[in-house]
Amino acid sequence: MSLKQSLLMTCLVLTLAGVGLGCSESPTVPQHLTGPYYSTSWVAPVDGVLTDIIAAGGWIQLTLNADASTSGTANGPGAGEDGEDLLVSMAGSWRADATTVTVWISGVPFLNPGVLTSGVNSLEYRDEETGHRITLSVTPENDR
Repeated sequence: MSLKQSLLMTCLVLTLAGVGLGCSESPTVPQHLTGPYYSTSWVAPVDGVLTDIIAAGGWIQLTLNADASTSGTANGPGAGEDGEDLLVSMAGSWRADATTVTVWISGVPFLNPGVLTSGVNSLEYRDEETGHRITLSVTPENDR
């Protein structure tokens, strides 16, 4: 199974789990969560094998903007459907509650919607079924 197919399956699971989380409500965007986040770990199933995308040279930069929009880029070398590099925009929207950040990023199926657990200066995405895991932190890019 390719990363793209795996991402589509993850999206379906998250969509079913997130029924009722519609975007029509006024977004809640706590100011302490806004700003850039950088991937500190990213493990994804590629052709049925859990792969360390960071070790392969991949990265994610996601910015949670104060206007409830998201921006940034994700790059997964060789993680595309036919082994091509995966390079996608992280443009979308977000909202938060006390413990989670929900994002809607159309270019990334598993994050449309995706529910990330918020921690101290970090966000974490986990899909126990596929093994897909991402940790993002506020660590400045040049300190990674």
